[in-house]
Amino acid sequence: MATKQLKKLLITTAVLTMAVGSSGALSPVIAQAETTPTTVTKDQKTTAEDTTTYDIGEVTLPLSYAWSKGQWRTALNPMVAGLPETLTKEQLADDAYMDGLTYPSGMSKEVIRNAFNPLMGDLTLKKGETVAEFTAAINGENDMDIATTVDQMAQAAGFVAWTIKSTQLYLEGRYTRADYVADYPQIKAYIDAAGEREGGEWMPKAYETALTDDKTFNTLMYSTSQDGTNQVATQYGLTNRDLDLMKVDAQGSEQSTRDLLESPADWLVSTDPKTGLKTLNLVIMMPVAFAFDDGETATTPTNPIEPAKPVTPDPEPTPDPDPDKPVTPEKPTLPTTPVTPILPEQPEVTTPNQDDEVTAGEAGAAVTPVKKGTAVYATKKIGLYSSRNFSTKTRRQWYAKQSRINRPMFVVTDYATSKTGALRYRVKDVNHQSTTYGKKGYITANATYTAPVYYQTKQKTLTVINPAGVNAYQNKDLTKRTKHYRQGQVLKVKKIVRHHLTTRMQLTNGQYVTANKKLVISGQQAMVKRVQTKKAINRYTTVNLKQINHHYRKGQKIAVRGWTYAASRDFSHKDVLRYQVSGGYITANRAQVKVIK
Repeated sequence: MATKQLKKLLITTAVLTMAVGSSGALSPVIAQAETTPTTVTKDQKTTAEDTTTYDIGEVTLPLSYAWSKGQWRTALNPMVAGLPETLTKEQLADDAYMDGLTYPSGMSKEVIRNAFNPLMGDLTLKKGETVAEFTAAINGENDMDIATTVDQMAQAAGFVAWTIKSTQLYLEGRYTRADYVADYPQIKAYIDAAGEREGGEWMPKAYETALTDDKTFNTLMYSTSQDGTNQVATQYGLTNRDLDLMKVDAQGSEQSTRDLLESPADWLVSTDPKTGLKTLNLVIMMPVAFAFDDGETATTPTNPIEPAKPVTPDPEPTPDPDPDKPVTPEKPTLPTTPVTPILPEQPEVTTPNQDDEVTAGEAGAAVTPVKKGTAVYATKKIGLYSSRNFSTKTRRQWYAKQSRINRPMFVVTDYATSKTGALRYRVKDVNHQSTTYGKKGYITANATYTAPVYYQTKQKTLTVINPAGVNAYQNKDLTKRTKHYRQGQVLKVKKIVRHHLTTRMQLTNGQYVTANKKLVISGQQAMVKRVQTKKAINRYTTVNLKQINHHYRKGQKIAVRGWTYAASRDFSHKDVLRYQVSGGYITANRAQVKVIK
């Protein structure tokens, strides 16, 4: 059913995993494919004295809630970014209206209709029914232990809040292992609770080890900040808003979430005083209420959300792409329950089947194999397999999608054909200084996923992209060095020449340079020259942003000498863009710096 497609979008699959197991989780209404809301017929309305039935004509799409500066602040959750805040029954039925909407990746008109239409019409609430009880009832889970579930959800919300705060401090260079040791007594109960859930068994030991081991501590922190952003805060729609993520309060968020779940469910339905339209608030899809310790108020209201329509959300702008390379935004996702970071060493929660990933369109497709001995690199995420027939059992290594200059490289030593007729390359990993160096196996020959490392045709101009620059030589075998070109310099090409199984570009001055696409790129590429800080940031000695050596105030302008990437030799996850400046490296995170001319 189409609702199952939407369910997949509600579950995070990369760095995050459930903190509350499926046995005790409050599942979002929208994620249920087999059940529909509990209702009563029109004839029952006058006989059910202990119930109230509402004729729902509109639903509010999932919002993120944050108690800050004395008020509840809401914004449309990133999962449904691009859609309107509300949808009425009439709008869902209007093909012209639905066709005119902008749908997040993986969603469609049919998916949205199948998810929300069952919520329209008669919806019955029992007298005194809480939000937690109501959610369990409409999901067909009337035998759920509500008290235990509320405890689990509240504890998980507290842990998520601590994760967001510590991650933000870590990104700012203000959170060390000593800070973590100080926090540990307050979060140990959260960790132990998460460790009791399915899939979280590894957590207590890992978080305890981090108390005394720098590597484990940094691994935990890196798992939620590896792209230079606060990943958990982004998942919950708290970024790019007037919220100080360093002030999110774990205990306050735990209590606010508990208050939300235990509050009377009747506030979920609001009525327009002019039209009588009744709107169902789908906070039940994401029952987490974050509290910020900003000094404005000491307590959270018993009923955390106003019974009337939610406050108009703060704008949730789409993050800008990286400055030096266009990127495709990741598919918005929303956890069905509060989430917690997972160690990179742990298996991914949901990983696409590699057979599906690389064999789609391969069988029978015309593939022109490269010659044996040719170097190829991966342009997308691929796997290295021990057999020509790809499966989970035969997979030896995942290679995450990397930026151009860090793409994993292989030398083709032979060919093979899978049982479905797809061409495979037998290869050797030639990524020096990586833990995968020297590994052998099979990768796909599909041109969508792999390509020759060297240009095969002449390019009019080249831009140097290697952080260390490239050298020019007198001979095509790259001997007798004559000149060095820095990153960002543009070179004019006279012709392309071959040297064994590689190619070179002869420049208009007669010199030869490499045609390796990891080192040079076709055309004249615009380079970032200056950035301005959006908030206070640090400069670091290393590209991995270790060893602070300078502090920049908000609004400072900084000259950029070049760019490079952190984690460039670890293919288990994506690399992270950094700017090289005088004296070290700074973040390239667009939430913290902006490019200026």
